Amino acid sequence: MKIFLVSILCSFSTFCVFAQKPEFSIPNKVHKFEKIQEGDVVEHVFTITNTGKESLYISDYEVQCSCTEVWLPTGEIQPGETGEIKMRFDSKGKKGLQDRTILLHIYDRKKPVELRFIVKVEEKKEK
Repeated sequence: MKIFLVSILCSFSTFCVFAQKPEFSIPNKVHKFEKIQEGDVVEHVFTITNTGKESLYISDYEVQCSCTEVWLPTGEIQPGETGEIKMRFDSKGKKGLQDRTILLHIYDRKKPVELRFIVKVEEKKEK
């Protein structure tokens, strides 16, 4: 009986260790820019903090078009540390309200994390 209980306890402990997912916080997942003119380039930095007990690794990202560039933190973000996700949007050829999504793929998570930025692009005024 003792062997059975010990094996159940070991299995449960192993499950708990492997079931841990990275924990983090991103205070502002949506950034709203001021109005810009067509052709302007805007940049923003999202901050991500590892609030868990395991290291955090952002493995990849997706954007809707090549008008958005993203730079991820290099390497792992250790517990208690922060990292920066830098983005740049080039409004060349864009007009009107732009509501764009950046999907972050975080190692060990099934669903990507969604960041958004919104900007109204006005037609460039001719001089």
